[in-house]
Amino acid sequence: MIFPCQSWQGLRFEIHVLASLIQKEINFNKQESPDFSIKFKQHNLYVEATSARLEKSKGLSHYKKIEYAISEKNSKPYANKNTALFIDITNIIFNESKIEEKGDFEQLVSSIHENDSNNYGSVILFTFRMNYDLGHYESVWRRVDINGCSDDLVEFLDSIYPSKEFLSVPNHFEFVHSA
Repeated sequence: MIFPCQSWQGLRFEIHVLASLIQKEINFNKQESPDFSIKFKQHNLYVEATSARLEKSKGLSHYKKIEYAISEKNSKPYANKNTALFIDITNIIFNESKIEEKGDFEQLVSSIHENDSNNYGSVILFTFRMNYDLGHYESVWRRVDINGCSDDLVEFLDSIYPSKEFLSVPNHFEFVHSA
């Protein structure tokens, strides 16, 4: 079976999320919309996985593609404060490194956090990188909890994707060594 590029990237990221949930011993149901349903403290929580990709660089900051991915998913009926939106931004981060006028990643994070029209409880931005100190390829993330995020979703995410482990993007992209 051959997958179009967009489908393949989304499938690859969904498999990563699925493997992560299994590794963390989280009981879940795989479904289509949203992608995962998780029973936590007698409540249903959800995870929707997507990727933000750039097909061709236009020489300007590519962070708008991340905002567009959020906006596109924001209209879905399952977009609510019990749902986390996981976004693979590896392609965007890589392409951002190759342009002269780079966007401000921290400004993007603030924009996501402060956007009152964001229906999700949390948005987690993932990227994949080589950790040379540990000698392996890894995913790192930046979690952005949205105002009104359900307490159960915050508690659940704290147990599997804590805020203390975060992605920061320097003004120039490099594969970061762990401290």
